[in-house]
Amino acid sequence: MGARRLITLTLAAGICLTSTAQAQRFPGSEDKTHSGFGLGLTAGYSFLGGEVGDSISGGLRLAGTAFYDFGKTPFQLGVGGAYSWMGFDYADGTLGKLSLFGFGTWKFVDLESTMVPYASLRLGWTQLSDDQPCGFPRCPVFEGGPGIEGTRTRSGFEVGAGLGVELPLSRKFAADVGGGFDWLFLGDYQLDGTFVEDGTPATGPLPDSSQQGSAFTLYAGLQYFISP
Repeated sequence: MGARRLITLTLAAGICLTSTAQAQRFPGSEDKTHSGFGLGLTAGYSFLGGEVGDSISGGLRLAGTAFYDFGKTPFQLGVGGAYSWMGFDYADGTLGKLSLFGFGTWKFVDLESTMVPYASLRLGWTQLSDDQPCGFPRCPVFEGGPGIEGTRTRSGFEVGAGLGVELPLSRKFAADVGGGFDWLFLGDYQLDGTFVEDGTPATGPLPDSSQQGSAFTLYAGLQYFISP
């Protein structure tokens, strides 16, 4: 009988502590955890490194995500897209970076804290595009030859990891602050322009111009949970 009472008291104490913790994590709510479908929007600063980032400065990055939060299992699974506007160290102009990706996030939930650290993994496709003239040394195949004016694009895939903190504001909203690192594997330049000397078309792939590199981003934003 004593053991039964001890078990009953232990369960009751656990329920009370859990209820108190939830009130701390989600002000005005007794829900145990975020769950269901949600949307995220972040803004941050991103810059490139490695071969890809040579002579490229950092710039603004906007990202949006749609995800499902499994609630009792502190895991999110979702898809997203991001676009970055970067500059050049040697000239005016903008380099655009488009990314489409899938991701998984594991939350390190502590019910006694209003801060929820998390780690995430991403896998996706990315494309860089710009309209800077293409010539030596940025296009080594044309060493000593004419340059090219027009649009350059190169596509490939990226693998990323990130760390951040979710700060629940209510049952529907949570602030999101963190950073991410991506490894980029890009194919050859695809040219769509003209030769500077005579204006003849210059289109198609630029041989032996594939590169690897990295991207680092710091961001802050909001998550909105659609499910009640």
